[in-house]
Amino acid sequence: MTYTVIADTSRHAERDSASLSLLYPFIRLILSKNGSKAIHTKNILTADEWSYPLLTIIAVKWGDFLPKVFITMLDVIQIQKILPHRFPFLLVDRVTQITPNESLIGYKNVTIGEQIFEGHFPGHPIYPGVMILEGMAQAGGILAFQSMDMTEEEAARKVVYFMSIDGAKFRAPVRPGDRLEYRMSVIKHKGAIWVLSGRAYVDGVLVSEAELKAMIVDK
Repeated sequence: MTYTVIADTSRHAERDSASLSLLYPFIRLILSKNGSKAIHTKNILTADEWSYPLLTIIAVKWGDFLPKVFITMLDVIQIQKILPHRFPFLLVDRVTQITPNESLIGYKNVTIGEQIFEGHFPGHPIYPGVMILEGMAQAGGILAFQSMDMTEEEAARKVVYFMSIDGAKFRAPVRPGDRLEYRMSVIKHKGAIWVLSGRAYVDGVLVSEAELKAMIVDK
């Protein structure tokens, strides 16, 4: 599988191979931290040369001083390397964007084949609010793990325990066929403690929100 490193230097220079070279020292550091093998050492890189095997997709956007790193996709196989949850309780199908220490966007496809609809409710299937909150919690766990400087082996020895859920609100029902999008953002983080804001949307409409507090601990 091949992933791509994308550089966006629009705030400081034109998007051409010469301007991409300005970010090369930062890209090299990012790739090194992500376990890449040999990388290009040219001063100027072309678009075709910004592809590497066995890497998380990264987009680099230039901020005021240093670029921010965006992990732009995690599929369910990669998610299972981060979370211990499995079917039928793995409630995040894909992550579409992560900004470490800041935010995450991901989603779950809600289908009529899920076991929960056998009892909630027969003839009138509604996805339970507690499952929406659990999905938020799992998305928040992914954000926390991906924000910490840990290897896969180290992450496998950790687990996220949620300590509190505050201000939970349910604004609209979620039904089979909906794509439930989670948008998580970090309110604050100190050590192993994370406080996160979670919102869930269907077709751009807010259906639920809550504030979650969690701790990452050893298994």
